[in-house]
Amino acid sequence: MVANLSCVGPDGARLDSARATGEEEEKEIVRVQWMDIISHADWTTHDKVTCPVFESIGWLVHKDEKEIKIATTLDRHDGLGENDGEPTYYGITSFPSGCVLTCTPLYNHGG
Repeated sequence: MVANLSCVGPDGARLDSARATGEEEEKEIVRVQWMDIISHADWTTHDKVTCPVFESIGWLVHKDEKEIKIATTLDRHDGLGENDGEPTYYGITSFPSGCVLTCTPLYNHGG
């Protein structure tokens, strides 16, 4: 069984990777460029208000049509006993897909 994860590179091209399921491989490290919401409750006019763009880096642990999730911490030996001794990802950030500008792989352990 194969699970496919897709990201979009800086040029808009889709970057796909396939991972075999059943045997947990280390997740791909990605850089997510995303746009945030901003609000001003003062007398600032619309021409001076712009949504900021940020970048976050982490292991890609989930992606579907609604959201992308990355983890900032990997416990390779499940030291907290949360995952039956399997590598466990923590520090999860979930991005609504509509806010994600790019999701660029930085390093792929699978080669």
